[in-house]
This record gives sequence, C-alpha cells and structure tokens, in this order.
Amino acid sequence: MSTIVITQRRSLLCLALLAAAVGCAAPTDDNQGDDAESESDALNSGGTVHIGNATNFSGQGDRAHGAIGACGVPEGMLDSQNYVALNVQDTPRDYGGGLQRPIPSSQASKIGAYDNGRNCGRFMRVTIEDRCSGVNDGANGQPFCRGGKGFVDDPHKDAALNMIVSDSCQDGNAWCRDDPNHIDLHTSALQRFYQGGREVDVGKGWTNDRVKWQYRRAPRYQGDVRLAFAQNAFAYYPALIVAHLDNGIHGVLQEGDDGKFTPVPHNGDQGQVFVLRPAKAFRIKVIDAEGKELHGGRVYSFHLPSSCEGRCKPFFTDVPYTTGS
Repeated sequence: MSTIVITQRRSLLCLALLAAAVGCAAPTDDNQGDDAESESDALNSGGTVHIGNATNFSGQGDRAHGAIGACGVPEGMLDSQNYVALNVQDTPRDYGGGLQRPIPSSQASKIGAYDNGRNCGRFMRVTIEDRCSGVNDGANGQPFCRGGKGFVDDPHKDAALNMIVSDSCQDGNAWCRDDPNHIDLHTSALQRFYQGGREVDVGKGWTNDRVKWQYRRAPRYQGDVRLAFAQNAFAYYPALIVAHLDNGIHGVLQEGDDGKFTPVPHNGDQGQVFVLRPAKAFRIKVIDAEGKELHGGRVYSFHLPSSCEGRCKPFFTDVPYTTGS
C-alpha cells in the first residue's frame, strides 16, 4: 500500500466542553458516513463532482507537538476523525521544491485545491470508484495505474464517507503535482466507509483507488462556531482558531474603534487561524465558503482569557463568547 506521510505541526486531545460554555454544540464525529443518506442525496447539492486518485496518510503531524494539520486545528478538536488533505499547488510535471506558502496572487494559476487554506474546515463526500489492477505509485513523469488492465471495478465501488478538510499535501510526487483532484485520506478512515448501509474497510486491497468527491455542508450540524486561541497567542498576537463550521470559512471581520468590521489576515495559509488586531475586547463576524456572513451577520464578542495574559500554553484554548448584532 502506497502512503504519503505529511508532516505538520501540533495538537491536543480534546476534553469535551459543555455546549453552553462555548456557545456551540460538541463536535459530531461523522463516522457513520451518513449511512441513512443516499449517495444521490449527498451529492445533489449543486457543487462540482471531482474525480481523482486517492492516497492515504497516517495522521496529522507529530503527536508530541499537537498533531496540528495545515488548517491549524489540532486533530482532537476536529469535528470528525475522518479527515483529508488537499493539494497545495497545481504544477503538473514540476516535482521540485514546494512553492512559497501562501502562494502569492502573482502565481494564482499554480494554486491547488487547498486554495491557500480557503477550503479548510469544509466537509466533502468521498465515494470509491475504481481500483488499479497495475501500478499506481505516483512516480514522477509516469501515468497513473500503469500495466495490468488499468482501472477496474472495485469491490467497494460506491462505498462513501463524509470527510473534513484539515490538512494539505505538497509532496514532490505525481499525485500531489499532476492530479489536481488528488486527495489524501486519513488511513484510519478507510475502515469507516459505508456501502449498502453497512460499514466496510476499503483499505483491504487498496491500490490508491480512484474516487469521486464533492463539497457539502457539515452533516447533522448543530450549534454554532467554536472559537479558541492558538498556542503562543497573547495580547499583541491574538491568533484565533475558528472551528466547528457548517460550511467552511473564507474570512473573519473584526470591529474597529470606528465601529466598522474589516478583514483580518490568516496566519500564513492556516485556513482556520486568523490574526486579530490587538484589542481589550473582540467583536468579530465570520464569512463562510460561499462568502456569506454567518447567521445574517451575527457578531461574536469575547476577551483574551486570563490564562493567556502571558501566552496561551495549550494548543487550543477555548473561548466563551456571546452573540448579538
């Protein structure tokens, strides 16, 4: 079995908090893959259906340093342990060193599906298509699935699972460079696909299968966003993590002294981490993947926790907040 191992950063295993304490529902691990939901229902959301090669990787980063994926959210704080990594860049036949991250607008044509983090936190429906009967090793400059009879029917064809985007792939191989629709699946998730209403292990006989996938809203979503300060955040570097998303995140607007809400930057291309402007109290709005303000422009109000007056030590310091307008 061919595996891409992606090294990222930190994480912390989550202790569940009461929903009322943080203004959101507890994460809903979607390990059932919405087995009661038909594939046509899951895919009939109007978005583009992509077809590409799927590989697998062991997990987000070094657990001793928090296992934080490229999106900036510790593994234990993800809404699902069925997670996926997307290509950082789209540079066919160029297997050299990775591009600068985030990729600047002057190289916009080379931005891959990860989209500088803008697809972080989104759910997708992943469905097994075909299995390779030959060699599908991602060798540079070589066709996918060489030899044998090419791609053939997979015993797990149409098995599906809902997965969350939490990480990125910038490896110098053909999968990450030549296939714009390549996705890298958390290895353990291969055991949790659903086919015909029952759980199946698509990893048995896995040959870096061909899959189809489509973005969708978070299944069975409840509550509201979860806010937390990142490790080493402090008064003059208030790095905020935004998690538990219904439809991804494309931006955060922060209220200034003039009462106007203006955008704040991502922390590099960590799509779910935003560097707020220093303030005694924070008031923000969240923009989803469709460019809409959450809940019609809901304002989230909060303060830097007293535990972060030096620097936040945990990888994820939950922030209680209030909402209004």
